[in-house]
Amino acid sequence: MLTPAAAAGGEWDVVAVMGVGRDAWPDLRLRDTITRTGLLVDAVTGRLPVDPSARAAAADPVAARSQVRADERRMLLAALTRARRRLLVTAVADSDNAPSSFLVEIARAAHVPVEDADGGVLLAPDTGDLTLRGLVGELRRAAVAGMLTGAAPDERRRARAAARLLAELGGPGGGVAGALPKDWAGAAEPTSSAPLVGGNEPVRISPSDVEAITACPLRWFLTRHGGNAGFSEAQSLGTLIHALAEQAQREGLRGQALRACFEEHLPELSYPDTWLGGLAADHARELVDRLDSYLSGVPGRVDVERRLDVRLDPPAAPSGGPGADGAAAPESIPVRLSGRIDRLEYLDAPPAGGQEPPDDAPLSDGCGRRVRLIDLKTGAGKPTKEEAARNPQLAVYRLALESRGYVVEGGALVLLGAAPLRDGLTVLAPKGAALDPSPDPGTGEDWARDLVASAAADARGARLTARTGPHCVRCAVKDSCPAVAEGRRTAP
Repeated sequence: MLTPAAAAGGEWDVVAVMGVGRDAWPDLRLRDTITRTGLLVDAVTGRLPVDPSARAAAADPVAARSQVRADERRMLLAALTRARRRLLVTAVADSDNAPSSFLVEIARAAHVPVEDADGGVLLAPDTGDLTLRGLVGELRRAAVAGMLTGAAPDERRRARAAARLLAELGGPGGGVAGALPKDWAGAAEPTSSAPLVGGNEPVRISPSDVEAITACPLRWFLTRHGGNAGFSEAQSLGTLIHALAEQAQREGLRGQALRACFEEHLPELSYPDTWLGGLAADHARELVDRLDSYLSGVPGRVDVERRLDVRLDPPAAPSGGPGADGAAAPESIPVRLSGRIDRLEYLDAPPAGGQEPPDDAPLSDGCGRRVRLIDLKTGAGKPTKEEAARNPQLAVYRLALESRGYVVEGGALVLLGAAPLRDGLTVLAPKGAALDPSPDPGTGEDWARDLVASAAADARGARLTARTGPHCVRCAVKDSCPAVAEGRRTAP
């Protein structure tokens, strides 16, 4: 594929000149360089009109456009004459595009009809995708269609011919990717049907995993094993803010000291030195100010990034619940919950004579101490009141802490990405850190344990459910998901 200028001086048996459409070829826009050398050429060649009363020289637009058309014609002629044996000239005709007058000129000179009796454009029959990959796709479609029950004799003949061509394209002499059936997505047998976690081994998941599995087990599995879109700018900002929050708590950084610490780390975000880069940096500074506002309002002891590792034996996944495709799990699945709590805020003093563990130590037994769970969020999303009150991540952390003897008196998401309240305070969700109790006092439903049981059943099983929802809009693995059009199999 060459530009007309790059093709100058070369010759080929077959040449295709593509896109000879109106407003594309000829492109009659008047063009000149910043230094207006074209105007200088017009002055030297005598094409520039002389007007003594004018303050600045200006070319005649009609003459200039005529010159551009002549240049475009010469360029097209140079492209057309590269063909020795066969020449193909194409253009698109639809509601937004029309063939160029040059194409009509060429067709008339070659005695090829391109217009009907009424002057309408004669469209060429559809030739399909003119790429090797497109050809393989059409052959595969024909081969599969001819094998379907009820296929017509013509379809079966085309299928046999397509199969022969595919074998030739994918054979030793061809080597075209995707031509052989063994390379077709969905054609091979599953590599394994064994559960991801076998026997009586506990399923190791984190509270954030429980939230991801509850939304969509398939997406959780694929993204956990490399199927993600890479580290985004928003994720980089979130990582920096979390690290800054940890450092601020350990070193007592507040106000200007916290902002100065952020400015030292700002280059790590690699924002460009542009207007948009400046907006991104200002947004990050707003998050730091909201973080400072929240930290300044929480006195007393706070653990940050405290390691948690507990074993739970939740009940079997509830029948009709989200776990295991809605089917009841045959038995209770042991779970190993591990993770790091963003902030664990203590509401009372340690027991008399007790010593606080080092910052890097795992979570110790609570001995009845009252605490509040906090998870920092830097994204712009804001959960509903109901979603926040039953946030899976907070609920599972609460369950794990209660198993270690803590009394969890609240939990909340600190929404640093949301605009502050009227009183300037950072937004908490749920309001007042009021998580719904589990078991539910009214119904007796132990919904938090059911979440863990369902997530364990999904994470352990040989089958992974694809669940649709609002998360599908930004899903990084939708091309591998059978529940949406992008990933749905087209072959039987």
